[in-house]
Amino acid sequence: MKRSRDTDLLNSLIRSAEKETLEKLARDLAASDISLRRRCLDFLRGSVKMSEEEAATAEAAVRLPDWREGGEG
Repeated sequence: MKRSRDTDLLNSLIRSAEKETLEKLARDLAASDISLRRRCLDFLRGSVKMSEEEAATAEAAVRLPDWREGGEG
């Protein structure tokens, strides 16, 4: 049952954290791993209202790692 307790603790800490703390966490996680950064970008693109220009910039940011890694975008 450890996993459930860990999840409950994480949920509790997220609810209790200040906005600035959560922003720092998201930035630190995204900076530490390109796949996490992509997941953050994908999530936020689907959750945040953006202008067409911002959406195009976000799309390019998601696709750029594919190009750098020789993958398909």
